[in-house]
Amino acid sequence: MENDIDVQLDERSSSTRTTASGQITIRRDAVMDDLTAAFSDPTVTNCRLSFCMFQPHGEVEYEQGVNLDFKDVLDLFWPEFISTMTRGNGLKIPILRGDFDRSRWEGVGRIICKGWKDLNYFPKMLAPAFMETAVYGKTTVDTKEAFLQWIPEAEREVLEAALHEFPTDTAELDDIFRRYRCRTPPTEQNLPRLLTAFGHVEFVQRSYYAAMTMKPVLKSVFGQFSREEFLALYDNPRE
Repeated sequence: MENDIDVQLDERSSSTRTTASGQITIRRDAVMDDLTAAFSDPTVTNCRLSFCMFQPHGEVEYEQGVNLDFKDVLDLFWPEFISTMTRGNGLKIPILRGDFDRSRWEGVGRIICKGWKDLNYFPKMLAPAFMETAVYGKTTVDTKEAFLQWIPEAEREVLEAALHEFPTDTAELDDIFRRYRCRTPPTEQNLPRLLTAFGHVEFVQRSYYAAMTMKPVLKSVFGQFSREEFLALYDNPRE
C-alpha cells in the first residue's frame, strides 16, 4: 500500500493510530473473492481505502485515482456473501466450504469491522446468536426462538402450533425431526428443550469454525461493547 501517512484518533480510544492509504482492485463478477483476499491483510483495517472496479471483460469501470465508495462495495459484497456462504430462511448462518480458508474468514471479520468503524455499517442479516458467539465465544440468545425464525415458514407454523397445543397426530413433527436428524421422538414435555438444542446445533456448532476464526478480529472492535450493547445493534443499526 502507498505510504500516505497521517494520524487518526479513534472515538472510543485515547490512543492514536497511524493510517496508510491504498487502493483495492476488485472484479465486478468476483467481489466476494477479491474483497476477502484483500482483507486477509491484517493492516487493511486501519487504512484509508479506495477501490477500483473492473468489468468481467477487464475494462476499468472507474478511472484510476477516483474513489469507489466503500458503502457501494459493501452493497455488492454482502448479497454475494449471503447467497453463496450462508443458509437460513430469515436469519443467516455461515456455511463452511473447503475453498474458504482461515484467511478468508478473517477477511470477512475485517470487512465487518471496517464497515462498522468507517460507516457504522453492520450486517444484521447474520444471526445474532452466531455473531454473539463470534465476538464473545458463546451466545445468550434464546436459540429456540432464533431457530423458529431461521427455519422455513411451513416448518415454523407446525412447530409453533405444537408448542401451543401438542397434536395427537405427530406425523408432521416426526417429518421435521427426521430432517434435522433427531432420533428422539417429540413429546409435549421435550419439544421446547429439543428446539433449543436444534438452535444451538445450527447457530453455534455447525458454524463454530467460522465464528472462532473471526473472533480475534471482531473482538478487537466489538469487544468494547457489553453483550447488551452489541445485541442492541440489531435493533436499529445504520446500514
